[in-house]
Order: sequence, then C-alpha cells, then structure tokens
Amino acid sequence: MTNLQAGGIAMMAAATLALGAERGAAATFDLTGAGPDMATLVLSVDGIGLTISPAGSTGTPSITQNAGGIGVIGTAGAMITDGVAEIDSRLTVLGFSYGNDVILTFDQVVELDLLSFGNFEDGDDFGLVVDGNTLFGANAVSQADLGVDDMLELAAELTLAERTGTVFRLNTAVVDGGPFGTDDVDSFLLSEVTVTASSSEIPVPPALPLMLGALALLGYRARGRRS
Repeated sequence: MTNLQAGGIAMMAAATLALGAERGAAATFDLTGAGPDMATLVLSVDGIGLTISPAGSTGTPSITQNAGGIGVIGTAGAMITDGVAEIDSRLTVLGFSYGNDVILTFDQVVELDLLSFGNFEDGDDFGLVVDGNTLFGANAVSQADLGVDDMLELAAELTLAERTGTVFRLNTAVVDGGPFGTDDVDSFLLSEVTVTASSSEIPVPPALPLMLGALALLGYRARGRRS
C-alpha cells in the first residue's frame, strides 16, 4: 500500500467518524396561535417531540395559547383567582406562595439554543431549571438581558452542559406580594423555542460499520503483501 493510499484511507475514516458525531439540525417550535385551554400541548418538529405542561402552586392549571405564545391559567388559591393566562410570578401573599410555571419535556436529549418571549415587559424576569438544576434563579434573566425582539441566546448565557437536558422548567422570580398581592408581578408568554438534538443522540450512520470493516480489511491485506 502506498503512502497516498494510506492517506486516503485515513481521510475516509476521519470523515466517516466525524459524520457519526455530527450535531443534529436545529428545530424551532412556534408556540403562537389560538386554541382552547389544554392540559398539555404536544408538538413534534424534525423528529424531536415536545410535551408542554403547566405547573401551578395549587388548583388545576391549564396551558393557554394565543398570538403572543403560551401561558398558564388556573386557580392560585381561595383568595386569589389567577385570571391572567401567562407564566406568572411565584408570588408570596400572607406566607403562601403562588405561581404558574411551564415545563418543556423533550423525548430526547437536546441543547436549548433560543427562547423567545411575548408580553415580556421592563422589570419582568424569569428563572430556568434544567433537569432539576436551577440555572436562573436568584440571578433571573430580565428585560435588560434580552434583545430588541425579546429573544435570549442561551449559548451566550450558559455552557453547553448546562443547557443540555430533557426537562426544562420556566418560571419567574419569587416576589413579595404584600398582604393583598398588589406589588409588581412578573408575567410573560413563551412564543418560540429552538433546540438542537444532542450529538450523543445522533444515531450512527448505518454505513459506518461497513466502512470501518472495509478499511480494516484493506489494512490487513496491505500488511500481508509487505510480509
């Protein structure tokens, strides 16, 4: 086997292995629209499945959807009826905490790339929990962290390991609502989510074992000729 042939085989092997480790294409979930309140919202884009669930402090919350995105509506408690269909503050009133969160559950490991918001106003902020790890909590993301289109590039805020997972929970900062809940309350909608299938989830191309086997056979024959 000549050096040129050996080099060509090495290049083919490297290219094939790189193909097997290639990241998947980005999938964008558009959450705007209109429809009835629902217990969960199930979507699929480019082979990535997403289930969106509501989480409320009390009562039975529901997912809502409108032109601004998705939110949560439900009964916060006997004293407070949550009539705002948004992701709401974890409000503390008379020692009790109320709030409505959104949980994004993917059917495979993904990298969270981009979040877009609706009705996100100056003073609002949100928290993010990935697979049980709080990443934005006390240091919640505020309007100052967002671009002019209310979009947040997660790659600029978190490491790849931090923003990789299957369950992402969005909430707001805990605020003191005073005795009657009259203080400023954070609330917003989630309008778009962009994720990328994690490289660990990309299947090995079916041709890869055959290619590696052929390369091994060529190498064996070359050694046989030299001997």
